[in-house]
Amino acid sequence: MEFDITRIANLSQLKLTKKEKAQFSSQLKEILAYVEKITKLEIRDVPPTFQTAGIKDAKREDVIDSKQSLSQEEALANASGRKDGFFKIKPLR
Repeated sequence: MEFDITRIANLSQLKLTKKEKAQFSSQLKEILAYVEKITKLEIRDVPPTFQTAGIKDAKREDVIDSKQSLSQEEALANASGRKDGFFKIKPLR
């Protein structure tokens, strides 16, 4: 499969050096070759597989374990800023 690594970089809004273009171009060729190989597999008689480990309904009760929990004071102990019992941070810009 042919592709233009410069166009792909531009569409991705990536600024790549010549060295990076060569490296990524090589890697993309390998990926696409592998995908092409996979598309040639005969899978018509293979049933869909959603779970490969045989686990069914892997759920647990949502229980608070006080041994693994922090109190509010412990959680805020190393905070550089606090306000009214919460972390105080600078606004995002």
